Amino acid sequence: MSINQISSSNTFAQWLVATQALIENWNFVQNTANSVNTTANIVSSTSNSINILSNLVFMTSNSVNSKVDSVNTSANIVFMTANSINSSANIVYMTSNAVNSIVSFIYLTSNNVNNKSNSVNIVSNAVYNTSNNINTSFIYIANTVNSAFAQANTAMSTKANLSGAIFSGDIRTYRSSAANTGVLYFGQVGSNYLYYDGNAFHFSSSNVSAPYFIGNATSSDYATVAGSVNYGVLSNQNTTFTKAQRGSYTILTDDVIITPDFNLNNMFRVQLGGNRTMAYPSNVVAGQSGCIDIYQDSTGSRTLSFSVWWQFPGGSAPTLSTNARSKDKLLYSVDVSGQSQTVTITIASPGVISWAAHGLMAGQPITFSTTGSLPTGLTPGAIYFVIPVDMNSLKLSTTQSGTPITTTGSQNGVHTAFLAAITGNLLKGIA
Repeated sequence: MSINQISSSNTFAQWLVATQALIENWNFVQNTANSVNTTANIVSSTSNSINILSNLVFMTSNSVNSKVDSVNTSANIVFMTANSINSSANIVYMTSNAVNSIVSFIYLTSNNVNNKSNSVNIVSNAVYNTSNNINTSFIYIANTVNSAFAQANTAMSTKANLSGAIFSGDIRTYRSSAANTGVLYFGQVGSNYLYYDGNAFHFSSSNVSAPYFIGNATSSDYATVAGSVNYGVLSNQNTTFTKAQRGSYTILTDDVIITPDFNLNNMFRVQLGGNRTMAYPSNVVAGQSGCIDIYQDSTGSRTLSFSVWWQFPGGSAPTLSTNARSKDKLLYSVDVSGQSQTVTITIASPGVISWAAHGLMAGQPITFSTTGSLPTGLTPGAIYFVIPVDMNSLKLSTTQSGTPITTTGSQNGVHTAFLAAITGNLLKGIA
């Protein structure tokens, strides 16, 4: 039986039962304590989990707060940007209003310019009309002037001869039409009439109808003209000078080869600064004559040789005076009295001269005469230089070693070619 109360009177069996019950209760308590410990552990673990979750929630809350702050910052930025956009929109609106104002001003200005343009057009029309009036006036003036000239021509046809008149200015001719060359006639010279065409003086074998004929000269009268003019070639007239006629000197350039230009003068001077060669002159024309004064420099003993186209008495070139500052005078004349031959000339590019067995050398000078006319490109009396083709034909150039001449046009008559040399004679020691 069980023990309800501990007492010394309890039996062993009662103590055994009570002990057994006590053991069972202890075991139960122990098991319950273990269960409580397990539960406590579970609760502790759960509490830890809850703490972890709480920390996670806290951290998440902080993150959310940060995100919210960032969103708030972005919202502030968006707000400020919206305000800036609104400000820009206001500026654009104001600018648009300003542009509209400018466009309106331009429109008003354009209307004003159009009005001014219309005014200019009106003035331009007025100027045009005035110009037409001026042109009409000029036409009237021109007609009046032409009428005056016509009256002057009528007066000229009945003009009186001028006797003893002296003119201090120019005497000019009037060209009344394209057919009238405005020739100024100076009178009759022998059987010819001397006239000036504005460029040179010429002779005419007939008295061309000329309302501007001056004077009534006889066969012994000659026109007198002041100033420097080109009188042309008076080849068939005798001229008597009542005053001294003087020529000037042209200074030649001292060089290793000296080439006088016979178109410049008849008289030349040169001072030798070394040993020189006198070349064949340029622009040589048959019949020209003159002199070349040759001076030694302060050194003296300078020599002067001559090209083969210079000819001298005895066939040998002279020697110069050798003293310092000494002077020799070389007299010259262009001579075409040597070898001559009747020739034929082709019209070609270049022209070819047929001269049987001519024996001429390259660069040798020749000239021509004719009973008719030479082809265009060649002139009687002019000097040309030989370009041999073969023993019976040759070409010509206007300069030594120059380009062959092209002949054109037509020709007639008999042509004669002459060797053209320069004959010289040296007068030594001329003071």
